[in-house]
Amino acid sequence: MHMMIRALVYADKKEDAVQQAHSVFEMLTDGQYPFDYYQLFDDSDDWGSAKNRWDESPIAVKHSTKKGKELVSEGWKATLDNMRECFDKSKEYLNKGKDVNAFLKNRSGADMSRYYLRQLGAYNGSAIWLYDNDGSGISDKGHLKDALNKWECLYKDKETKNPYDDLDVWVVPADVHF
Repeated sequence: MHMMIRALVYADKKEDAVQQAHSVFEMLTDGQYPFDYYQLFDDSDDWGSAKNRWDESPIAVKHSTKKGKELVSEGWKATLDNMRECFDKSKEYLNKGKDVNAFLKNRSGADMSRYYLRQLGAYNGSAIWLYDNDGSGISDKGHLKDALNKWECLYKDKETKNPYDDLDVWVVPADVHF
């Protein structure tokens, strides 16, 4: 299956943002879980390219733009929608058992419940549509805020200068297969 994830990276120009995003996507497709491969929205006209699979999308865009905010909003909405569905489904399966023994006797229900709970607790993979500059999946609103604010919370009362201060937040979408 395919999905469009987005990396929130810090750079002063588009080329640097794309390069940083490659590092993020490489970590997420290193031959193991969570994704098999990725494709950026470049000028490729190949049949299986990201551009042909999804609507037109920029290769990289500043978060401060309308399109940048839209890409982040769509990614966050997809993450939340998935979390809601997984929460509801896991609750449904968990409520079918009176105790853990009854729960485990219903093997298919236990398996499905575990699947939805694992998705609900995921930090990367098919449950998460947004990733930060370090390749960590963004699965809560605080993490999203920190990533968009370039982790200023870590440098507020410190003598150390925030290394991202002079950089822009860029959104780099990619088509991934899992």
